[in-house]
Amino acid sequence: MKRFLLLTFIAISFIACKKDNGNPPSTGKKLLSKVVDSYNGITTAYSYNDKNQLIKVHESSKYTPLVQDFVLAYNADGTLKRLENAGQYSYDYLNFSYSNGVPTGINRIFPSNPAVNSAIVLKTNEPGTISGMIYSYVNGNEYVINDVAFEYLNGNLVKSTSKDLGEFSSGSVYEYGDKKSPYLYSGDMFNMFNAFYMFTRSMMPLANKNEIIKETHMDFSETTTYVYSYTYDSDGYPTKANVESTYIKQNVPEIQSGTIEYTYINAK
Repeated sequence: MKRFLLLTFIAISFIACKKDNGNPPSTGKKLLSKVVDSYNGITTAYSYNDKNQLIKVHESSKYTPLVQDFVLAYNADGTLKRLENAGQYSYDYLNFSYSNGVPTGINRIFPSNPAVNSAIVLKTNEPGTISGMIYSYVNGNEYVINDVAFEYLNGNLVKSTSKDLGEFSSGSVYEYGDKKSPYLYSGDMFNMFNAFYMFTRSMMPLANKNEIIKETHMDFSETTTYVYSYTYDSDGYPTKANVESTYIKQNVPEIQSGTIEYTYINAK
């Protein structure tokens, strides 16, 4: 469980704040343009259109030649219509459905292998998705795989719980600071991707209001915690995070550390 899911895994401690004093504060919104994650060896670049909508995510790793490109398309009302995974070795896409601007469902399509197509029915409540039931379509048969529930507080996701066939399978809890999330204006405002986290959660974290300073993830006999301490710019956006993770399996801890650097552009 050495994945660094920026929107959902952290643990213990306290936030070290440093501010850049070179430039006066600005009042404009900032969009995340690049993340260099030394913890996982992944670099992610984000591209936007003239409406400040995220239209492409390019992800590369220093450990493997694998390159992932995610391409996003939008409906006329600004809601996300489609997300394509145009990776080097695979291709699939997500189609999104809505009711009165609120997401109600996602279909994941594998053109080369329709037998593994899957879908999720979303239950929503302001400010975002609070629960989703994932269905899988295999050889024409539909069955519930997973039921996910989310809890929010002050504009932040504070807890997620996943049940497989009615039994607990995994859960996460989050703690936050009082500055801005790097993904405040760039992330997933409805928390749709958490239900499909194996597909895109690392590339499209939730647009929480504040920065995560601690997260703990539990999965049967395994627990992973991440603790973040940040350096901020004069507008309260994180520019660098020091990350320490503790992975425990069968009471044996494994500790790792690394850094994440964030680069922004001003919204248009």
